[in-house]
Formats: sequence, C-alpha cells, structure tokens
Amino acid sequence: MAVIVAGAKMAWEQRAQPGRELVKGLLTLVVVSGAGLTAISLAVVAADGFARWIIDNSLKGTDFGTNITTIRPVRADRVGRIVVIVLGLAAFVASLIQIALMVVRGGMLVILAGILPLSASATSTEWGKSWFKKCIAWLIAFILYSGPRRSSTPRRSV
Repeated sequence: MAVIVAGAKMAWEQRAQPGRELVKGLLTLVVVSGAGLTAISLAVVAADGFARWIIDNSLKGTDFGTNITTIRPVRADRVGRIVVIVLGLAAFVASLIQIALMVVRGGMLVILAGILPLSASATSTEWGKSWFKKCIAWLIAFILYSGPRRSSTPRRSV
C-alpha cells in the first residue's frame, strides 16, 4: 500500500521526495524484519546480565537478613523487633510488586517484538514514523527495566 501511495504522490507532486521516503521506509522494514528479534534478544540478555552483575556485586556474599541487621542492629527490646518486622514486610511487598512488573515486562516484550515489523512497515508516513519511534522507545524501556535471570545451573547448598 505504501508503494502505491508513494507512486501516486510522486506522480501528483512531480517530485522524488515521496520515493525517497518510501525507500527509507522499506529499508527500515528490511532491517527490522531481518535483525529485529535478534537485536531484541541480545539486548535482553545483556540487560539481564548487567542486572545480575550489579546485584551480585552489591551483596558481596551477604543476604538480606545480614544487611538489615547491619543497618539496624537487632536489639532485644520491642522497638528493634518491630523495625525488623516492618522492614521485612516492606521488602516482601516490594518483591511482590517487582514480580508483577517482571511478568508485565515479559508480556510487553513479546507484544512489542511482534508489533515492531508492522510499525516499521508504516515508516513511510509521518504517523508511521511516530508509531515506530514510540515502539522503539517502549521496547528500550522494557529492556532496560530488567531483573536478573535465574541461572540454569542450580545453586548448591553448603
């Protein structure tokens, strides 16, 4: 359809600009269709690996309980216990929110990867260019909002 519209515009306006826009749009479609999913897959793996590296380096071999007692030493009194319980509940709620967001991320990455070639095919129009830019922006956002993937090798307990 874009080829027909660009040809009609070229005949009507007697200018080559619609043809150039068509070629740019077709090249974008070829690149996205050919390498889009591979690029998305590599970016997701890289972002998840980077998240894993940040978490591993921030913990330095400790766990959440050890870090909480370092921040606020557990005292035998009632206030110390309440603080630890409140912090534990806050961490639990934050973990549930994080799990929900990671499920949404997984679904949105699949949807955006499916829509990307369709939006790339419409880049010969102004509306299509803005749609493609929005798809790319959302895709980058969901790729960068990453969590560490579980390693395929199980951890051994000591």
